[in-house]
Amino acid sequence: MVRRTAITLAAALTALAGLPALAAAETRTVCPSGCDFTTIQAAIDAAAPGDTIAVGEGTYPGATVTKPLTIQGAGVDATAVQAATAFLLEPGASGTTLRGLTVRGTTATGTSYGVTAASGAVDDVTLEDLTITNARWAIDVRNTASADGWTISGVTATGNNFGARFWGHTTNLVIEDSHFDRNDYGLYTQYTSRSGNVGVPSVFDGVDVDATTFNANSTKGIYLEAVSDAVFSGIEVDGTGTIPEIRPSGSPTYPVAGVDVNVKYGPFANLAFVDSAVTDTVGTGMAIKGRDDAPSYDTTPATLTGVTLSGMTIAGNRVGAHAESAGHGVAFGDNVVGAKVSGSRIVDNAAGGLYSYVTSGSPVDATDTWWGCNAGPASGAPGCDAVIVEDGTTPVVSDPWVVLGLSVAAGVPVGGTLPVTASIATDSAGGPVSGLPEQEIALATTFGALSSPGGLTSGGQVGATFTGAGVGFAAISATLDHQTTTAGVNVFAPAPPPSEPSSEPAPPPVPPAPAPEPQPFSETSTATPAERAEEQAREVLGRDVRPAGFRLGGLAQVFRPDTRRVSVPRRGPIPPILAVGCTASRCQVAVKIVLTLRDGTRIELPVQRFSAAQGEAVPVALRLTAAQRRLLRRAGGATMSVEVRVNGDGERRGARTRSTIRVR
Repeated sequence: MVRRTAITLAAALTALAGLPALAAAETRTVCPSGCDFTTIQAAIDAAAPGDTIAVGEGTYPGATVTKPLTIQGAGVDATAVQAATAFLLEPGASGTTLRGLTVRGTTATGTSYGVTAASGAVDDVTLEDLTITNARWAIDVRNTASADGWTISGVTATGNNFGARFWGHTTNLVIEDSHFDRNDYGLYTQYTSRSGNVGVPSVFDGVDVDATTFNANSTKGIYLEAVSDAVFSGIEVDGTGTIPEIRPSGSPTYPVAGVDVNVKYGPFANLAFVDSAVTDTVGTGMAIKGRDDAPSYDTTPATLTGVTLSGMTIAGNRVGAHAESAGHGVAFGDNVVGAKVSGSRIVDNAAGGLYSYVTSGSPVDATDTWWGCNAGPASGAPGCDAVIVEDGTTPVVSDPWVVLGLSVAAGVPVGGTLPVTASIATDSAGGPVSGLPEQEIALATTFGALSSPGGLTSGGQVGATFTGAGVGFAAISATLDHQTTTAGVNVFAPAPPPSEPSSEPAPPPVPPAPAPEPQPFSETSTATPAERAEEQAREVLGRDVRPAGFRLGGLAQVFRPDTRRVSVPRRGPIPPILAVGCTASRCQVAVKIVLTLRDGTRIELPVQRFSAAQGEAVPVALRLTAAQRRLLRRAGGATMSVEVRVNGDGERRGARTRSTIRVR
């Protein structure tokens, strides 16, 4: 008879708070002593489908999951599973959730798996709030396995050979709010097998990747040999090739690319990258092609139809050591049909912004894109990224392109004001442009004063007010990347007043407005404390909000803006990042924030303490010194760990979550 006992560890209780109960489910507890079991495997063997296995603090050996279960750790800083195969998901494990754990392999360069499906159908798996490290394959769907409906959320895979490899048949995959950083490959899809010159492509279809980073991976941030019906939105691929490589001894060296779409052995279609950034690659930023070269790929050439890059930033990619690490921003190769680049910023790439050698396909449409200057990509102007087409291949259409404009009236009297508007919302043909990522445009004047030095664009524009300080001529300028656009304003003396009074009669005085009618008292609000707290959270954060993922029982709720990414301006106040709403009769709140920069530096901020009444929401700020902002900017971003503790109604609750800092 299996004993039913409660985990006495506070961390495990916190992790389990708020989980929905299943009709006939049991909770089996695992901890070093005093629980139902001392190993996860023993709990799995005893559990019924749908049970929850609550794992307390400690490090445990790996396990094979054979039935649908929820395996809930006490948090990534408290519960670890370490083995050559930490979690093996067998076909009966469809519907399993792994949450709140650190998963460690035994080697990043030998044979070691974090979470793997090895064979058969393993569907509807959720991986949530995990850290996976020191494995050859952190997340792996192998060649004879299939996976439909997987969700990967809040997962950090770092220090592995492959952050995630999908080698078999994968459909309807969601990856969100995760980090595949500092591996050899961040995300990797591979064709299944090859016999002679004929390959069998794997399936990687119906994929949605959102708000996820693939940074500082040593060979590829994202590498796709098979992909269809996939959207990558709000992702970052930064610094590929900037750290030592994590790979088995004797493995070949491949060209470095931030994103390498290298489809093989079949037709593939519909791939979109939206509102994302590929930057600082020691090689090619993005390479997109369908393989048809001899001797391996010419018998069954691959095609890729319908590629869209929109709202992209592709910048600062540079030449690497490998012969094919050329430093292009984006390169299109053979058998790419219907490729379109629009509303994007492509600048400061060492070998040009766009390189094309498409021979079997259709012209690449790269219109309405910003190339770093107003002269356009074919001009050869300094600071303007070029479009390069290999001799004898399909042309690229890049005209019209985005230009930087400046709008201001030609004259103003001394002391008068004029609106100044800089814009990247128009192309070189005068047509409208939309979807460009936010850009920082600097404004300046040689005379008079501007109300603002510029800033981030909104709707493609940034504005200020010019004030004429004396008689003279002002040259007002707007600068973005390598383009400075100027406009002149003549500040003149105002006309003298008329010498004779006007004969027009004075207008009659305007009677005062009547006092407003007294209004009856409104009815007492019927909103619950949680509803009032959410409404206040909207007010203090200044936008729509959503729960931030903390589980604090009935004491409090934590809200965040409707995005996980936090922007930190270079100067001035930082807007509140969270709001804690009290639902107890009264709350004492403590918030601790720790930033882990991309270079590994930790910044631990002072604990913020608040007192809140029931239904009240208090803002939480990111209190950084100027020196800390500089460190954050140099590192290019950080992971933010937030811990919230609440006392109220004689109870105490604590929880933590993570987010991503985006520097602007």
